[in-house]
Amino acid sequence: MTEGLRNHRREFEFLKRRVGGLARGRFADDQEDVAMDAWVRLDRWARKGNEAHNFEAVMMSIAERAWLDFLDRKESRLKRRGGETPIDNEPIAALVEKRGVDPADLALVRFAVSEWFRANKPRCAALAKHYFAGRSWKEVSNLEATVEGPAEKPNSIAQRWHRCQHAFISAARADHGRLAQLLSDFEGVVT
Repeated sequence: MTEGLRNHRREFEFLKRRVGGLARGRFADDQEDVAMDAWVRLDRWARKGNEAHNFEAVMMSIAERAWLDFLDRKESRLKRRGGETPIDNEPIAALVEKRGVDPADLALVRFAVSEWFRANKPRCAALAKHYFAGRSWKEVSNLEATVEGPAEKPNSIAQRWHRCQHAFISAARADHGRLAQLLSDFEGVVT
């Protein structure tokens, strides 16, 4: 991409709108900072001489990654302070709830992700089932309570699910075969 063909203000405005859409009204004070972080990433990408057939898709992907990294940092700070981990701040939740996703594609991705958990991390498969059913972690905690004893606390369940998400995403990124394609499909379905 040639530096002279870029319109930095238009890029930043696009990224700001994209981050605002991902935020869905949350963290209003931080959205411009996240958009600026995304623009810096985009600028680095462009200065390396990278080119794309669809520059807008590249900007969307970079904005989404910046938003997810922001949520991860926010969640990490909450954990250090011992605060709750609200479900709507989770990376997958932020993406899955977006409008315009073909329900058939989303169902296929949910099935594939659930199957990967079932084969590789069975405890995560149960959480994925609850998560995709739209249950809150408090509901899951209540469902897990048995006569043998109390269930895990909702925040502990949310933290376990967060580890499950990262296990799947890390495995998919490290794999260069079918799992990588699944992650690509997952990211494509929810963008």
